[in-house]
Order: sequence, then C-alpha cells, then structure tokens
Amino acid sequence: MKKYFVIAGMALLCLSFTGTETEKVSNGRIVFASDMDGNFELYSIQNNGSDLQRLTSDLGIDAHPCYSPDGKNIAFTGQRNGKFDIYLITAEGGEPIQITKHNGTNMVPCFSPDGKKIVYESNADGNYELYSISLDGSNRKQLTHTEAPIQNIGPKYAGDGTRIAFASNREGEKDTTNDIYILNTTDGSCMKLTENMDNAEGRSWSPNDKEIVFNSLVNGVGQLFVVDVKSKKMKQLTSSEGNPNPFAPGGVFPVIKGEVTPHWTPDGKKIIFASDRNNRYDLYQMNPDGSEVTRLTNLDYFSLSPHCQPIQN
Repeated sequence: MKKYFVIAGMALLCLSFTGTETEKVSNGRIVFASDMDGNFELYSIQNNGSDLQRLTSDLGIDAHPCYSPDGKNIAFTGQRNGKFDIYLITAEGGEPIQITKHNGTNMVPCFSPDGKKIVYESNADGNYELYSISLDGSNRKQLTHTEAPIQNIGPKYAGDGTRIAFASNREGEKDTTNDIYILNTTDGSCMKLTENMDNAEGRSWSPNDKEIVFNSLVNGVGQLFVVDVKSKKMKQLTSSEGNPNPFAPGGVFPVIKGEVTPHWTPDGKKIIFASDRNNRYDLYQMNPDGSEVTRLTNLDYFSLSPHCQPIQN
C-alpha cells in the first residue's frame, strides 16, 4: 500500500510540472533549513517572517530547498541512510519522493524555468560535476566534464533556461578559489564571470537575468556582492564582521562565517540571505543595492539557505 502511494505521489508531482514557463510576478512564503528541532529540517515562513511551519521530519539532514517555478513543490538535499540525494515534497510538506538514486553525494538542486527537470551537483564520478535529471528520475545527463581535483558546484538556472551559473575552481587546485562561471546549456561552453572572488556559499540570478548576487570571502568573512553579467562589473553589498566562532556543521558541509546563501525574490525588490551578524545564522532581507537590511527570523537556532516561493497570476 505504501509503495502505491509513493508512485501516485510521483505522478501528481510530475503532472504539476508540465506546461510552459509562467511569469514570476510576486513573492510567497520563504522556505529554509534550520536545526531548531535537533537536526536540519525544512521550514517555511511568510515573507514578513511570521507563521513558521515545519515541512520535513527525518533523522537525517534536509537542506538546500528550492521552490518549483509554479511555487507548488520544493526540491531539496535529503540525507537518508547516510547518503545525500535529491528529493521532492509539496510546498506544504509531506512524504518526500526520492529523485536521484545514483552513487556519490547528490546535492543543491535547482529547477529549470519550465519546471520539467532539476540541475544539481554530484561527485558520482569522483569529483563534483553538474547534472540534470527529469522529475521522475529519468534522463540523467552530465553537464560538465572535468577531472579531479576540479569541482563544479551550486548550479542556478537563469530565467531564460539557456544559462546556468555555478562555482568552480577549474583554473586552480582543490579547495582554492571558486569563481563563478556561466554554462551555456545549448553548446556546453563556459564563460568565466568573476576573478578571484572565492564564491562557495550561494548565488542567485536577478529576475531579469542581468545580475547575479553571490557570496565571497573578504578577509575570511563572507560578504555579498552583485555582478553585472554583461559588463562583469561588481558591487559589494555587505560589510559584516562575522561571528568570531564560525559555523562548522561537519561532514560534507563547509565551515562558514559572515553573509551566505543569498536569494533574489521573484519580484526583484529584495535579496534574502543568511547572516551570523547576531552570533548565529538568521534570515535577513535587504534592497538589491544593500540598503534597508531587516531581520526576518529570531529563532535561537541556525537558519540557512532561504528560497522564496513564486506566486503566479
């Protein structure tokens, strides 16, 4: 009986993602990961910080949530039986459906703009590469092809569906600078967007695809920057001092400090991000120019990786 419901659930999810790309016109709830119940689970809040709801409940870690373009479902990194894979749940939570069933660590999902597939990072071949996969787990395709110790991480689709921004150390050695690159999904070519910016903890396209907000280390502390995709001109948005005691979750997750995991809201009016400026990670929002920073959560726990729900007409 349980197997039947899982199959039925997969069918419903796949139906909800068919159709053409729709315009993202406003902001719904914010999904994020937090350890407030002992280990990292997914939660959501209203975009003003109210109405906290828990979405997942498992002994493993749930992280890196991403809403589907229609706002009805969430892809995330889930740890089950000690292994990290990509899962789907509805926007209201419920029983997760496993998408990836391959070797290695499969993490950091992002929906394509048409909602029909997910791009993610995986070390299935020994080093981190980018892959895409259909929502039913079929049509898995490797998008980058590099050799260890190169890593390619954190893919994010542009709204036009033809480009994917990601971080890579393909011009250096392992654990050195991760610059931002843009992968052309048509011909597989890559363009280097930043130089020596050490982007590891998050990146997000503006809704008009003209800019990318990202995290980069400055004197060992994460700060947020915006880069113009065409001109490559950059602007620093934050100047956080960072918590003197960095957050060190362990395992496959890095030590982090300062401002991280930025996400541009669908209406383009705000950037949501996680910051340890008050000695633990909470969620904040600010204008795209870095002004008017306001706090969204005050939970006495660590809250990271926010993603804003698109609301359609």
